[in-house]
Amino acid sequence: MRLMLPLLLLYNAQALRTPHPLLSSAAAHAYRAQAGREFARVAPLIKAPLLQDSNKTEDLAAGKALLKKMDRAAQTPADLTTIARRGYIRTVYDDRAFQVCELFGAAHRAGVKLAPGARVASFGGGPGCCVLGYRVFERIAFGSATSRLWVYDYAEAWRDDVAALAQALGEPIPFGACDLSRKLAAPENAEVRAL
Repeated sequence: MRLMLPLLLLYNAQALRTPHPLLSSAAAHAYRAQAGREFARVAPLIKAPLLQDSNKTEDLAAGKALLKKMDRAAQTPADLTTIARRGYIRTVYDDRAFQVCELFGAAHRAGVKLAPGARVASFGGGPGCCVLGYRVFERIAFGSATSRLWVYDYAEAWRDDVAALAQALGEPIPFGACDLSRKLAAPENAEVRAL
């Protein structure tokens, strides 16, 4: 048994060095390049108004404190100050959007049927970076963006950030209330049930 554990650890370490076929193919590299170009085009339209007249150092410090609370699920709406949200946007927004885009792109290349024109909602969606990632995926995979997007979060403070995303994309993206710590039948989740 003592020998088995080191062998399992070595096997798993080797597996990490092996490129995943869905993420390392020529199609995956081309997809990532196209996604990068699309994000480079649209991200400044979203982030410029949100970060206007802000102090990067202050934003990042407040964002770091917010992320620590989020890691423990200890954040409250009061923690989502303007500066903390800007720090979150500076720290998380681009990576999260790209990860969602990459996830759906890999699923699409693997043959998962993802229909254009779907209704797509992000729960606990904060500033809308996940729906941005989906929108970029959709434009690349289908050549157009026809899905309806929604963002739900318990913190009303994200509403302005979602409005900036909607304006940059030139489409409506409704923002509604939800609380993932409550059951779907809870009054806080009425807007989600209505979707």
